Amino acid sequence: MAHGSGDVAARLSEIYKGIEGFYFLNRSGRLGYLSSDGTRMHAERLNGIAADRASPFLEALAGAVEASPLDADQELGYLLPVDDAHVWKTATLVLHDHVASALKDAFDRDISKGRLSLAEGDRRVPDMAAERGLHRGFEDLLNHIGSFGTQPWFPVLHVRPVTTENPTHPVRVVNLLALMKDVGRFADILAKMRQNLSERGALNQASRVEHRFTLQDEV
Repeated sequence: MAHGSGDVAARLSEIYKGIEGFYFLNRSGRLGYLSSDGTRMHAERLNGIAADRASPFLEALAGAVEASPLDADQELGYLLPVDDAHVWKTATLVLHDHVASALKDAFDRDISKGRLSLAEGDRRVPDMAAERGLHRGFEDLLNHIGSFGTQPWFPVLHVRPVTTENPTHPVRVVNLLALMKDVGRFADILAKMRQNLSERGALNQASRVEHRFTLQDEV
């Protein structure tokens, strides 16, 4: 681990509350995650043939992430620091317009087909705006199924310091699948990664405070 990386991890954990356990993509195309106490960055070790196949795509994505701006299918949004004005008490995920629109369209379809219903006592359609809590936002992205019946996104975080040449937000949400061809070839590794997120508590309904709708049985 590079000198001072523990300080960087602690600073990220302090500013962007709730990011412990989520995946980070570094400049070398390697995945890691913050420890539960936010004091250090752990390397994620993914084994197997699928992991070997994925490595070139991760390295290519890491190289693309260093460029600015990213293509629309490569960058999904960015994080803002915790803001007590929000009902969620974590960092805020701000989705880019094309992503928020895709989620809203899918939500509207599920409402119309009866796959979702409003929570009891909630008489308005849930807010599908660009800003949402970190945990709900990642859950929405991971659960989204695109128009071709496939998973289009697997969000990971990337830190890029703000400079004169890069005047954007420092913690960006990039799409791990952006450069992968035939995503189905990586189904096993993606399932394992999602399981790891759940085991680390990053995907946890108790952390997602915006409980506004419930799944309905298919008819």
